[in-house]
Amino acid sequence: MAGQRGIFARGTGLAPLLARVTVLFGMTAVAFAAPVPMPLETSLRKALERNPSIRAASKRWKAALRLEDQAGSARGPSVVLRDTYDKTTRQFNQLFFIPDINHVANAELTQSLYNGGQLSAAEEKARHDAEQARWLYVETRRSVVEQVVRAYLDWLQQEELNGFYRKAIERDQKLVSEIAVRVEAGKALEAERLQARIRVLDDQRNLLEGTNLASLARSKLLVLMDMPTDSKILFSRDVSFLKTLPGLQAPGAGQNASIEASRAAASAAEAQLEQAEGASLPTVNLAIRGTHFFEGLQFSSADPDFVNTVIVFEYPLFDSGSRDDQEEAARESLAASEAELRNQELQIELERKQAELDLTVATRRIDIARQKQDAANETLRVAKERYDAGTVLLSEVLEEVANTELAATEGITARFDAYRAKLTLLRLQGLLADTGLMGFAEVGAEAAVDGKVPEDVTEDEPVEPSRKQALGRAASVAASTLRGRVPRPR
Repeated sequence: MAGQRGIFARGTGLAPLLARVTVLFGMTAVAFAAPVPMPLETSLRKALERNPSIRAASKRWKAALRLEDQAGSARGPSVVLRDTYDKTTRQFNQLFFIPDINHVANAELTQSLYNGGQLSAAEEKARHDAEQARWLYVETRRSVVEQVVRAYLDWLQQEELNGFYRKAIERDQKLVSEIAVRVEAGKALEAERLQARIRVLDDQRNLLEGTNLASLARSKLLVLMDMPTDSKILFSRDVSFLKTLPGLQAPGAGQNASIEASRAAASAAEAQLEQAEGASLPTVNLAIRGTHFFEGLQFSSADPDFVNTVIVFEYPLFDSGSRDDQEEAARESLAASEAELRNQELQIELERKQAELDLTVATRRIDIARQKQDAANETLRVAKERYDAGTVLLSEVLEEVANTELAATEGITARFDAYRAKLTLLRLQGLLADTGLMGFAEVGAEAAVDGKVPEDVTEDEPVEPSRKQALGRAASVAASTLRGRVPRPR
């Protein structure tokens, strides 16, 4: 027993080691048990990395670039190699059958000399198609950014309203308790206590509805990040980024991605019309063919090799109106693309005007709600004093309570409506990702604006911020413990 006690005696190596291991596991558990809420910046980065619509737009852009390369390669020469092997057996006499083998190899080089501008038009159309795909990729990224910020605003607004409803419930429950005391003292009626209780139930209903709306906004955020809606991720309630959003001054109209995509589509339709018109013009092609005959088991020797050059001139005379129909269809497609571009410009201008009006009205509503809330608070104070003096009924106090709550919720709603209106303006002006708030949102999309091929987004499971910090904290604890020191808790 003495020997066993000596193992854990002070100064031996095992006791400090066990203590360090205990501290290590304890600090690691604390690190993993303290999840860090996810801020808006992290939510945006995850959405830009994982959102399926962004990945699909990226792949469509890359496919369009490949088609552009294919259209450009049609201008160059093409080389085709052919090898023909034919074996037949013919009867030489009644006893013998002789195989007859024909083995021929040829190579053909073809080069277009004149094609009525069809190849140039096809290449131009492919280039504009790739341009359209590029801007659609940019628009998709900006749309995801807007959706994430809007969902985040919805969640923050509802959380703020829910916090107000919880305080209102506490206040109204306190009022119910005070009235109950007055009822027992014979200074109030039972009906007044019931009226106050109804007010508490109304606040509880508002809180229940608000909780559902906050959960819906949270689920939308998770879907935009391509995460399950039952994820336990916590979102940060830090609203410091909202202070810069309403006061941002747009330095000028930027490039609206959807408008640029429509312009590229119209240019592609114009190139398609040129291609259709070129189909009625003559074409001239150069062909150089070389042929080699292999020696075979046959009576005659192989034919000599030869090389011939052919210039092919083709002029379409009659095709039952197919080219005319194709040209007319291309002309109608061009007109439709131009009309769609104009319609989109008008719609965006209308949306911009509406957003400006919404921002002006929401800003004014904030001031009105603030004044209304100050007046309602003063009126409620006076109503409470008069009720305590017994000059008014409780219904008047409850009415003023409702007015104060309405003014407060109107102020919260107006403030977030102003944020949404400013967000819409930034998107319509093409400046959504150019602000200080979301400058990082175009990391990876700047290449798209410059016309560079986007990199493939990673599809690996991201590590949550809380997990990253926990891992780092655990590593620090382990290193300090092995050195014989216990780190200070943060």
